[in-house]
Amino acid sequence: MTRALVLPATLLLTALTACSTSEPAKENPAPPLPTSTTTPTPSSLAPPKPLAKDCAEVLPTPEVDRALGKPPASTGVRSIVGVPEPKIGRTGRLGCYYAPPSDVPPRDAPPGQTPGTQLELGLATYADEAAAQKRVRATVETERAKGAAVNDVQVGSDKAVLIVGEKQRVLVFALGRSTIALTLAAGVVADDRAGPALTELAAKIASAAPR
Repeated sequence: MTRALVLPATLLLTALTACSTSEPAKENPAPPLPTSTTTPTPSSLAPPKPLAKDCAEVLPTPEVDRALGKPPASTGVRSIVGVPEPKIGRTGRLGCYYAPPSDVPPRDAPPGQTPGTQLELGLATYADEAAAQKRVRATVETERAKGAAVNDVQVGSDKAVLIVGEKQRVLVFALGRSTIALTLAAGVVADDRAGPALTELAAKIASAAPR
C-alpha cells in the first residue's frame, strides 16, 4: 500500500511566503527618444551679396561731407561700373569719384573724365579671399616703392593699411573676397585729419561690401 507524502505545516508556509515576497521581473527601460540632427544652414553658405552698381548704395555724399568736415551738399559723385579682370581674379568693380558738384561729369562721359576729384573709392570683388589679399599687397608694395609711408591701422575689427604719399592718402584693405581702396587728395583736409576721416568712411563702406 502506497503512503502519501505529507509536508510539515511550517515547511509549506515557508515556501508560500518565499513565492509571495520574490521581486517581479524588471521590464526593459524605454529607449531614449531620438534627438534631432537638423542643424541651421551656416551663413557662409548663403549666396554672396552682389556688388552695388551705384555709389549712393555704398557711400552717399552726405557721409562724405560729414567725414571731411564740409557743409552739406558740398560734394557730388560719379559712379563707374568696371569690368571683370580674370588675370588678377577680379570679378567686378565699382568706382566712385567724389568732387564738388560743378566738377562731376555726367554719367555718360568717357571713362577717366573726373576733374576735380577729391575722394575716390574703388570697391572690387575677387574670385576668393586669396586673390583679394594679393591685390592689396600689390597696391601697398607699389606705393611703398614710390616712397610713400605705410602704416597699419584698424577699421573696426579689420586691419587696413594707410599709405601717405606726396599727393594723396590711400586707405586700402581686404574684406573677405572684396577690396576697399579710398584715395584722398592731399590738401582736402588737414594732414592730421586725413587718416581718421578715411578710417571713418571705410567703416561705413565695409557694411555694404560683399564678403
